[in-house]
Amino acid sequence: MKLYTQKPVQVTAVRLTDQTTINTLEGMESANPGDWLVTGILGEHWPVSHDTFNRKYKPVANRPGVFEKLPVRVHAQELTKDTTIETKWGSQSGKTGDWLVKDIVSGDFHIVVATVFEDCYQLIANQVDD
Repeated sequence: MKLYTQKPVQVTAVRLTDQTTINTLEGMESANPGDWLVTGILGEHWPVSHDTFNRKYKPVANRPGVFEKLPVRVHAQELTKDTTIETKWGSQSGKTGDWLVKDIVSGDFHIVVATVFEDCYQLIANQVDD
């Protein structure tokens, strides 16, 4: 897998008060009270646990509900075939050209569609050992 960092992209987010299921670009994902519902640059939605949200996002000054992604490092690999993975949020599916992303800190995997990956991640190193 290659080493990437998240670009400082701005998103909107709200804290959830109820358990819910969210239709993401990669599939249906569950969210719990206290998690965050994030809306990305293409209008896509995904849930983020409170601890992960605090580690990966910072509020944008004078813009309530707007947050900036912090430069978190991840390992990522482009999918060479249609793939479905099981995550703690539910099943995620990706097509050839989408990306499998591994959070280095938590070890969690998730899929990011190609257009979002291109806009939100920047290559740091071509090859890393997992």
